[in-house]
Amino acid sequence: MYDSTGLLSILDRHRRPSQARWVPFHDSSSIKDKSYWPVGLTETHFTCVILRGKEREPWFPRPLIQEIELGIPLVGMEHEQGKREEA
Repeated sequence: MYDSTGLLSILDRHRRPSQARWVPFHDSSSIKDKSYWPVGLTETHFTCVILRGKEREPWFPRPLIQEIELGIPLVGMEHEQGKREEA
């Protein structure tokens, strides 16, 4: 699920009864001049069309599909401890 605030979440444990939960997987809300139109998702990359400015959807001419490396949003990523936790 990719919401309008720029948060990509995945449904974890969906095959276990009463244990399904949405887990934040990538946060692109810090980028103000770009938005993304999701196309696909792999284990390591978010495939999307990058929209610039106030665009809300891809238009003619057909834009390039790009891959963005995924990173789980963690608190304190500006510190060394947050970088070690992500690794």
